[in-house]
Amino acid sequence: MLKLKKRNHQRQLKISEHLKRSLSDITKSYFFENIDTPFKILISEVNVSIDLKTAYVFVLPIWLKEKKLEELLFLEILRGEAHVFRKKLGTYLSMRYTPKIIFKIDTLEKDSQKIENLFNDPKIAQDLN
Repeated sequence: MLKLKKRNHQRQLKISEHLKRSLSDITKSYFFENIDTPFKILISEVNVSIDLKTAYVFVLPIWLKEKKLEELLFLEILRGEAHVFRKKLGTYLSMRYTPKIIFKIDTLEKDSQKIENLFNDPKIAQDLN
């Protein structure tokens, strides 16, 4: 969860969930042009800033071929298309402002794998018993 100076208010959480659903609907049918490696996007979380003008979208790529892109290149492609997502998102929302979309890679899966590997280490497993 994005750390904010104030706690998340109910309205922020409601809008975050609405943005997540709307972006998921948009990305289901969206096709990225001019790329050799096709992919789909899995949106794991959306966090909205306190003023509701910025949305941080945490994504994971789902590769449709064996060839994968680097994370930085993947983010560059998403950032290049952010204005298109924002424009389409405006039709889904009934808000005064459509939030600026900032894409970030979700690292939760990698972090959980590191913790799992630590627990499977014999030295640490010995200390836990």
